[in-house]
Amino acid sequence: MKYKKIYRVVFILRKINDIDHLSPLICKFYDNGHHVRLITLGVVKIDNYLTKYIFSKTGLLIETPILDGVNKFSKYLIVTFEKIKLFSRSNNFYFFLKYFEFLYFYLRRYILRREDAKNNVCDSVFDCNNTDLIITDKTNIFENSVYRNVAKYSSINNIPIIRIGHGFNTIVISDKSMDNNTILVPDLKNEVFDIYHSMIEIYRDSYDIRSNESSGIRIHEMSKEEVNTFLLGSMRYSKNWVNEYKEIQKFDTTKELEIDLNKKTILIVISPTKYLYVDKVANLLNSIAENFDLNIVYKPHTRKEAIDMRIKGMLSRDVKVTYTYKCTPGLIEVSDLVLLCGISSIGMHSIVASKPIIFTEYVCKYTTYYSRYLEKYTSISDSDTLTKIENIFNGSMCFNKNAYSDRIIKEMTNPNNSDDVIQDFYSLSCKIADGLY
Repeated sequence: MKYKKIYRVVFILRKINDIDHLSPLICKFYDNGHHVRLITLGVVKIDNYLTKYIFSKTGLLIETPILDGVNKFSKYLIVTFEKIKLFSRSNNFYFFLKYFEFLYFYLRRYILRREDAKNNVCDSVFDCNNTDLIITDKTNIFENSVYRNVAKYSSINNIPIIRIGHGFNTIVISDKSMDNNTILVPDLKNEVFDIYHSMIEIYRDSYDIRSNESSGIRIHEMSKEEVNTFLLGSMRYSKNWVNEYKEIQKFDTTKELEIDLNKKTILIVISPTKYLYVDKVANLLNSIAENFDLNIVYKPHTRKEAIDMRIKGMLSRDVKVTYTYKCTPGLIEVSDLVLLCGISSIGMHSIVASKPIIFTEYVCKYTTYYSRYLEKYTSISDSDTLTKIENIFNGSMCFNKNAYSDRIIKEMTNPNNSDDVIQDFYSLSCKIADGLY
């Protein structure tokens, strides 16, 4: 589908994970000749293998208007704190890092509040004559003060905001029974409004404009009925983009794994530990090391980027674990088996790529949709996990494309049976820019 107009699109990115899920659409808009800007409204530059990949494909860099606007002393503090944080992680100073990051969090929040109080963030970022569309991760644009200014500015200048869901929430939010005739997500309807991954939400007129000086501009609390919502699927976990990660991971310059290539490798993917029973995770790692001679690779959650010291402290002295911050898709590719501990949506990458995976749900505080769809690959105890590992390695239990994996891929990533989910997002975004919704 060709469009007559060249759109001027601003992508607002919060953190690394946002780039992960929005990069397919960023590249799609750029490849089709539109004017694209990438902006973060935080005080930290976003720089990793994903930004390097995007730059190699588009030449686009992520702008940092707030960081550029702060005084030299604040900028010096931010740069210094970032260097200390990286040094602490590189040298495993995790106890110090815990308290340091707490202090750093309040420094960043103070700077953001001070900059936002100037009420000119959007004036320095946007030009109403040069923006047709704002696309952001599904952050709360009404509660976050910086994003409130973005919402206000866009309403005044009639610029639609599209919020695209980040990943998807794997926690079961309904106890409705599942049978072969039930399509899970559409059946949940309003229950998934706030958390389901594949919605596009369009915000217009989120602020009321009043001519009375005493009224000024006030926020309008939008109801669900006032927000146009579309269920399209997941760009990040579409087959096309999962395959693209073979190229994307080449830009990851993190230190290579030091593992024995003659042994099989298990990748332990950890969700934020607030969702986990950390003692059960440690017991599981101890059991695996005791029963198998293999490489155990531990990857903490991407957003937190911190190894939980409680888990590390509970491991037996003779348990050898390789800790790494390399990109998870690259680690999945070089591993023989993935163990997902927690609720991360990254498990879908393994499913789409037909990489063997076990969901150790008993170490998590919540029931996940993985267990509802892939019960055969969900373990209920350490002994069950060990049995499944053995069966996968000896070939008696195969993980490949089947009716169960096909179903979760369809319902969680492509509910409309589309030939190209990324194209669907792009086409709808263009229509929104034209005011057709």
